[in-house]
Amino acid sequence: MQVPGGRPGPANFPDRGCVESAVRPPRSSRARPLVRWFTALCVLILSAGVSAQGTPKKYQTLYRDLDAQLAALDLRVPAAPAGKLPIRAATLLSANCHRGEILLESGAREATLRELDALKNLGAEGIVLQICYPLLTPAFRDPQPYLDYYVNLANEVRTRKLRLLVEHGTLQAAFASVDVRPYYVKLNKPRFWRERYAELKTILVALQPDYVTLVSEPGPQSAGLKLSVKDWRSYVAKSLDALGQDLGSFPTLLGAGCGVWDDFAYVQAFAGIQRLHYIDLHLYPLVAAGEKSFERLLEWPERIRAIDAGKLIVLSEFWLYKLGTDEKFKGTLDPSVAGHIALVQAELLAKKDRKKSLALLAEARLLAPGTMIEEAALRREIALAVESSDADRFESSTMQYLRRFENSVHMPNFRRQWAVDVATRGLVDDPVRRSRLDGTLELLSASQRQDIYLSVAWEGLKGGRVGLVRWAAANAARLAAEDSAQHLRSKLCEAAVLIVTDEFDKGLSTLESIPVDRLNEEETGLLAAALRIAEHVRREPKTAEGNGERPRGATEPQIVATARSAIDRVDNMLSGGRK
Repeated sequence: MQVPGGRPGPANFPDRGCVESAVRPPRSSRARPLVRWFTALCVLILSAGVSAQGTPKKYQTLYRDLDAQLAALDLRVPAAPAGKLPIRAATLLSANCHRGEILLESGAREATLRELDALKNLGAEGIVLQICYPLLTPAFRDPQPYLDYYVNLANEVRTRKLRLLVEHGTLQAAFASVDVRPYYVKLNKPRFWRERYAELKTILVALQPDYVTLVSEPGPQSAGLKLSVKDWRSYVAKSLDALGQDLGSFPTLLGAGCGVWDDFAYVQAFAGIQRLHYIDLHLYPLVAAGEKSFERLLEWPERIRAIDAGKLIVLSEFWLYKLGTDEKFKGTLDPSVAGHIALVQAELLAKKDRKKSLALLAEARLLAPGTMIEEAALRREIALAVESSDADRFESSTMQYLRRFENSVHMPNFRRQWAVDVATRGLVDDPVRRSRLDGTLELLSASQRQDIYLSVAWEGLKGGRVGLVRWAAANAARLAAEDSAQHLRSKLCEAAVLIVTDEFDKGLSTLESIPVDRLNEEETGLLAAALRIAEHVRREPKTAEGNGERPRGATEPQIVATARSAIDRVDNMLSGGRK
């Protein structure tokens, strides 16, 4: 299982580490360049002796494996030298560029600031911020909202006296919450380099970060183009020349690099660019499929400084993947690709093995948080809960979806389908569940809650669910202005079901008071159908039984059936098919 995370045990710092070797070794002495650089690792091995106590049984073998890997690395790291220590930093995950428009939500900004404060309280001295092409490119979409977001966030970082490193990446189609595939299809190399450089210059001018990595993982950041080591070296070198001409001197340090699982040829090419200040390395698993990635981590700095003794080393992503020694690591794209695979596997197993399908959906969400993969997985979880009448899972998954994807482009369709499920599957027939659902829907805006309640009421009418319709219509009316169309629709829905209850007179009176000229075509059809049913009910003979009341069992089923049939005919007539 490949999941980014921190050292097992409670003593993590921080889970999403970036550590920069800020000490530039004197050119006259290279006796201890590795010692200086190795101090970058110290903060990540403070908990080497943490025991596996409390680790779930199924993960204890993996825990011991990872602990042994860290212990082996610990033995190889020299003692920290005297002098300036590296900058300890962490990635701001809530500001990950792959979240796309989710970043622009007011709630998302508040969550990012809370994460920023939490990281500072943990001891972080710097923040790694990922900004991805083509979010700042006008040809893709309006970049101003994103630019404003990033500028404000950079100011928040500086206000907290933290260093800022920006990784200029590329949205990966399999990982992003915005669909970039149509845009990438039209790309060619000249356009890609031109637009990336324009974004780079914008980042430097607008955000004024302390560090900018021009590229950190060349393969995944190629936007589907076939780019060679030579292509990337040319882009970095030409960008540095152009920045010098366009901006003159500026304080930001510039770097480029790759993952330690990549070919050293990338690092070799970048290290030979004299104007480049640092090499940026990524490391995820320490050991994978018999290959010790940390051996490269220990070896590459010496090779880099053999090319340029003055190069700084930055680890902008140093994440301990939960990966066993015998498991194969497939590179940085693996989490998103694995998320897609898990989603597909979950769909294939949905009918045969629901439990396994749900486990795969959970894995997909974990591998691709904040993306279309996670959103699709959550919607599928809700669908499986509906199919199995699992009210508890339906409730919890609904809450998670509303919290995480309130402003999704899929939300209108989700609300409609959710209303159908609630109205037809009996998932909230229990008054206690309805009360909890009211609390869950508080996560939405008043207008969104109103829309959901009205949808539930309308769908409930077709199912003849009197109690459900009255609950939903009453809530919708409470949220609507007294003279609004929504309030009128709520009254119509509630009155339409009252005529098949003991409150017939109240329902009929309300129906007759509704001004037809304020209704839309759909509502006019419902009103006409309800009045016809009311007339039918009025003609029903009243049979005395016991206390003189009409025995409900003698007439109500036929009335409900008549109501349902009439409303269904109206609904079909007004649907796309206009039957």
